[in-house]
Amino acid sequence: MLRCGELCIQFGGFHDHWSRANQENPALLFAAMNYYHYDFICLLDGADAHRTIEMAGEWCPWLKIFPGRELTFGWGHVVAVLGDRPGEVSSEEEDRSKIFDTLKTHHRLVALAHPMFPRTWEEIFRTGEIDCLLDEG
Repeated sequence: MLRCGELCIQFGGFHDHWSRANQENPALLFAAMNYYHYDFICLLDGADAHRTIEMAGEWCPWLKIFPGRELTFGWGHVVAVLGDRPGEVSSEEEDRSKIFDTLKTHHRLVALAHPMFPRTWEEIFRTGEIDCLLDEG
């Protein structure tokens, strides 16, 4: 955390996975978060994040872990954090506006991941569609 006058700036990761590595032993994850002085991470492992979050409370209570998931579509990946409905959109859905509207209704943070994926970059970023999807135009 960095204090700058009245501001409190926190550092963290918005797109982290741990269950792919070793969810039974998150010591390396916690060491990395400590090394980089992270205040928080968004852990996108869905239900698999429970054990890691539990261990973080014991080993490094300063680290805030926000549970979420990464949804994959043919046109890109979407990060959805702190949600109340895990299965509300189909990975087959192509209507990006519908997907983002639904996710924003049920999650506190929704973001487009991997902007440099070729299709994501060409169809969403270069056209300016990203502004409409995230900021409602």
